[in-house]
Amino acid sequence: MSINLTGAANCRVDVAQYYNGTTFDVPSNTGAMTICAWIKATSLGAAQRVFVKSLLNCGANSTLYGISITEICEVKRLRVYLTTGTSDTILDGSTTTIATGTVYFICLWYDGSNFRSYINAVQEATVAKTGNVAINSAMPLYIGDNPNVRLNFNGIIDDVRVYTRALTVNEMKTIYYGAGRDNIVNGLYANWKLREKHFGSRFSLPNTLIDYSSFKKHAISEDAGYALSFDGVNDVVGLACVNTDFQLVAPFTIEAWVKPMFNYACWAASTAYSVGDKRVYSGIPYRCTLNHTSQVGWEPPNAPALWALEEAFLFGTNYLDGNGVSFGRKGRKLALLVNGQRWYESTGNLTSGTWSHVSVVFQDYCCGGKQSLFYINGCLIDTVCDAYAANPGITLNLAQIGARGDSACYWYGSIDQVKMYKGEARSAANISLYKDEHPPNNSNLKGYWKLNDASGTSAADVSGNSHTGTLAGVTGLPAWEESSAWAIPLCDNILSHRRT
Repeated sequence: MSINLTGAANCRVDVAQYYNGTTFDVPSNTGAMTICAWIKATSLGAAQRVFVKSLLNCGANSTLYGISITEICEVKRLRVYLTTGTSDTILDGSTTTIATGTVYFICLWYDGSNFRSYINAVQEATVAKTGNVAINSAMPLYIGDNPNVRLNFNGIIDDVRVYTRALTVNEMKTIYYGAGRDNIVNGLYANWKLREKHFGSRFSLPNTLIDYSSFKKHAISEDAGYALSFDGVNDVVGLACVNTDFQLVAPFTIEAWVKPMFNYACWAASTAYSVGDKRVYSGIPYRCTLNHTSQVGWEPPNAPALWALEEAFLFGTNYLDGNGVSFGRKGRKLALLVNGQRWYESTGNLTSGTWSHVSVVFQDYCCGGKQSLFYINGCLIDTVCDAYAANPGITLNLAQIGARGDSACYWYGSIDQVKMYKGEARSAANISLYKDEHPPNNSNLKGYWKLNDASGTSAADVSGNSHTGTLAGVTGLPAWEESSAWAIPLCDNILSHRRT
């Protein structure tokens, strides 16, 4: 993974030590330094910060060290900053023009005698400089922004490293030509690989970027997101349907981040079960369909008259009249229910308590049939075809998040970032960008519920179609929670696009 910053205010990374919350600093006796990162700009303004430790003012020694892309003589160049003692230096002189859509390996380099900049392991500029690197424990450090005038970077940043020594040119070449697949750890003081997709099981603090060096100076996103937690009993988000947007016919696409929960008790023999009871057998959730006392041999997969795979839907439309679509899971597998009777089931399993991005595409198939494509985390898991399937019925305008269209089969777990496209079968290339929280303007995007409202009883639709959601439940409402589905927009690892 890498981090895809949008250039918007507060879309940045605040580098702090996870354990005590203090800001980042190198040791006081640091007489040499290398800072390097991979970047790919989406757009470039007059100046954009990649990595900077700086104060809120612009006075002398206000920036201790940093890397930016700056407009010089009407072209975009690499600029690096370094303060030693009380002497601050801004080094221009780079000859490479930074272009959008191109991957660069950029470095700030200092050996105690010379201060230099490098692009793709080739020296760009140099100036004589001496002294230890200045430190300031009160000064913030950001990836992708500057604290004073908001020079937010718009594009991708990957594999940020800080060394407390000057790398050799050969070492920089090893990193560059190896596309980051190296083991250069001598003097590595911090390394934010930016490979996080979700981390709820690893850190209690959401939006944490892990420092993979031995010093563990973890970073914290300032663009923290939220999600909704559903109880699996009667929690739901009812959606305002004021037009035909929810009358889904092929093609359409539904996407969301989900964290299912099916941590029910395990099935046991010689136990009385009632209709609706939920149990897990061999890791698969089931629902009791007939009152009975279990016996050996009546295990759920062996007793279809007593047990059915549990169904839980993250998004549903219509259905009260037998029409519409519902997308969720059947057992652990992704599934799409059309017109209340036709199942399209994938073979891809979801894991209880783990965030995944899921997507279903429903489109026309040969001979008048239909085809459903299932994706998990951007990868095509299954293609299910039906030569005789009809389009979903479209007589009602009803939709909800967290249940089937007829307010049954409630979702148990968390849901985030729900998107609904009508009239578009999202391509594999678009699905692979599932981590983008800010999709481009698209007239086919009929609903987009970020579920980032954080409080209250409404869920805003940011698609521009005003399908505001209303939180509802009998014993309570869906609960707002900080999301660990990775609310910062991410993109695929740019290692695959680097020079090999």
